[in-house]
Amino acid sequence: MKKLLPIRIKLTLWYVLFLGVILFAFSILIYMILSAQLHSETDSSLRIVSSQLLANIEIVQNYPVFKKTVEMDSLTNRLLAEGFAVRLMDNSGSIVEGFGPFGILKASIDLTDKEFSSVSTSVGVWRIFTLQIGQWGWIQVGESLSSVRVALFRLSSS
Repeated sequence: MKKLLPIRIKLTLWYVLFLGVILFAFSILIYMILSAQLHSETDSSLRIVSSQLLANIEIVQNYPVFKKTVEMDSLTNRLLAEGFAVRLMDNSGSIVEGFGPFGILKASIDLTDKEFSSVSTSVGVWRIFTLQIGQWGWIQVGESLSSVRVALFRLSSS
C-alpha cells in the first residue's frame, strides 16, 4: 500500500524547489551582468588608453613612433605600472615600437576591421584593442583579463 504525503509537506517541497530554481536563475543572471560589465569596462579602458597614446604619436619617415616627451614618459610609466601592453606596427604588421609585456602576444594578431579581440597567451587571456593610424600603421593596446577572471571566480565560488 502506497503511503501518501500530507498536502502540507507536498506544498513545502514545491515551495523549496521553486525558491531554489529562482535563486539559481538569479545567481546566473548576476554572474552574466557582472561579466558583461567587467568586459565593457576593460574595453572602455583600452579605448581611453589608445586615445591618450594617439595624441603622442608622430609619423617619422612614414612610420608611426611615440613622441619623446616628458608627457609620453609619464604616460608610459603609468601604463607599465598598470600592466598594459602597447605596440605600434607599420602597414605590413611589423612592430616598430612598443612597451609592456607585448612580447607574449603573437605579432600577427589580426589587423582587420575588428577592433577588439581576446587572445590566449602562456600567461592567460588578454583583451586587445587594434586601431589603424591613418595609412601609416596600427596601434595595439592590450590588457590582461586575469583580474576579470579572478572577480568572476570569486563570485562563482561564494
